[in-house]
Amino acid sequence: MGVRLQGPVLGLVKPREMISSAVNTGVVQVPAAGQPIVLLPSRQSVGGYPRLAAVAAVDVGRFTQLRPGDTVRFKEITLATAHALHLARERDLKLIRMGLTRLTG
Repeated sequence: MGVRLQGPVLGLVKPREMISSAVNTGVVQVPAAGQPIVLLPSRQSVGGYPRLAAVAAVDVGRFTQLRPGDTVRFKEITLATAHALHLARERDLKLIRMGLTRLTG
C-alpha cells in the first residue's frame, strides 16, 4: 500500500484535522507520528493525513524496490519536468520493444 520513511519527525506547527479525500499513487502523506508514507499503486482510495508532496509517476516504481535502510532523497521538480521524464521513459521502452521484436522475429 505504501512505503513508510524513517528520518527526522515532520510535525505540524498547529495540529489540524482533515476531511478524508481521494489520494493518488505517489502522494506523500504525513500521519501524526511524523514519519512520511509514500503511497503505492495498491494504496487506499481515500486518506485524511496531511499531504506533503507527490512523487513523479516515473519514480514511483523505485519505492517498490527499496530495502530497509535504503536512503531516499527528494528533489522538487515542475509538472512539466515530470511529464517530460514520463515521455522519455515511454520513448525508451518503445525502443526496447522494437529491438526485442527484431531479435525475436
